[in-house]
Amino acid sequence: MAATVWKGFISFGLVSFPVRLFSAARAEAVHFHMLHKKDLSRVKEVWYCAEENKAIDRSDIVKGYETSKGEYVVVEDDELKAVAPPTATTMDILQFVGQDEVDPIFFESSYYVAAEENTAKTYVLFMAALTDTKQDAIAKIAMHNREHIVLIRPSNGGLVLHTLYTRNAGALNRWLRIRPTNAVTVLDTHDGIGVEDVDRDSRHPDDEPLLPRAAIDALIDTIDTRSRGESREASGAAASNVDVSQINCTFYDALGRRDNEYLIARAIQCFVPGIPQLYYVGLLAGTNDMALLRRTRVGRDINRRYYTAADVDDALTRPVVRSLLALLRLRNTHPAFAGTFRTLATEPDRLAMTWTHGDHVARLDVDLTAMTVSITGSGTGGTAMTWHN
Repeated sequence: MAATVWKGFISFGLVSFPVRLFSAARAEAVHFHMLHKKDLSRVKEVWYCAEENKAIDRSDIVKGYETSKGEYVVVEDDELKAVAPPTATTMDILQFVGQDEVDPIFFESSYYVAAEENTAKTYVLFMAALTDTKQDAIAKIAMHNREHIVLIRPSNGGLVLHTLYTRNAGALNRWLRIRPTNAVTVLDTHDGIGVEDVDRDSRHPDDEPLLPRAAIDALIDTIDTRSRGESREASGAAASNVDVSQINCTFYDALGRRDNEYLIARAIQCFVPGIPQLYYVGLLAGTNDMALLRRTRVGRDINRRYYTAADVDDALTRPVVRSLLALLRLRNTHPAFAGTFRTLATEPDRLAMTWTHGDHVARLDVDLTAMTVSITGSGTGGTAMTWHN
């Protein structure tokens, strides 16, 4: 029997019934046992303390959260249970949506939803209601050490649950904790968008990647959708690319030509420690040059538009470009950016960063759900400064 990955209640209104979740799909692979070459006996994993230079028992191991390099706070299992959100045991229905409203491109992982025997009738009634009204349910659940937004839908006589990719800043916040402080920061280059850079590092295979492989694949598909299929035509081996792992597309088109999301990405780039570098097409919020791509059949040429002086003058009149130039002037001239950088604790869908230098302050706040950004702080002479998209 498949292992239960979550057990709890589905709750909506005054109705609540217990369910279990089982993985609906998993990668199949051939597994090998590790053997001693000399006598082919099984070898076992040994927990080793580097400080004492000896093996230790599993019972001597505790969980620790790293607060700074080499400094840890021990966390007990009871403490983790005490701070677990209500969604660890109860899946609250947030709303109902039409069956075709959520694109499958946002599906992350899939699970079968099974009813407990004594509440099968409630389960069947809930499934029938979704089927008859042609609706799916959006809910929130905590499992695998984080909260997820999920979609529940009827399928083949039962219920299936899909975790959804959401606008969560967790991966970005993690990168801000481990990033180099003296780097050039880029979002786009003449060679494309380095989506694969967030995958597992082959030099450190035991380190956790910034994004799981499924999330990277979904991101590539999202860029393809937002660019109307143009990135797919320019990327990979089919378009004479030197690096097939790069996504060839202008950054502006990768975001679906959405001015507010483009400015949010650039604001984050400007606040991250290092030297922000903008590719010339990105500076002018340029679009894909499909004519050049089809003429040369070189994937990178989609993002190598030839600008005339008149093209540049036209681009400089666009609100998105003018806002971007104002943002860059702020980054290059405000005294706070010569000081100390900090990230602030926020909700999972938000991001907050500050720079302080003496009395000078610059703060960035991003709301990924509302897709808004604001910059506040001290202006020249200590006056208030605000900027928002």
